[in-house]
Amino acid sequence: MPAVIASESITPRSFIIKTQQGAELRRNRRHLQPEPVPESSPPATSGNTGTDTHSDTLETVPTGQSVATPASPTPGQTATRSGRVCKPVNRLDL
Repeated sequence: MPAVIASESITPRSFIIKTQQGAELRRNRRHLQPEPVPESSPPATSGNTGTDTHSDTLETVPTGQSVATPASPTPGQTATRSGRVCKPVNRLDL
């Protein structure tokens, strides 16, 4: 459902949007999605136009780094479905 941001709301990170039917709704910025860019459009210029998004500040994780694997349970221990070893509760026995 396409809509246009009409103004900022008085609450933080919220915006008043206007739908195609004319309704005005308050939405948090996390609920807003950018309009898809057609693939046939020319590439954006490198100049700062003031419409920059946070996408150029994203960092990528280098590939090739090993991910820690969970330890296999020894006899007498149980493991969850995800592989995490369940440790018994260590209570003070008086």
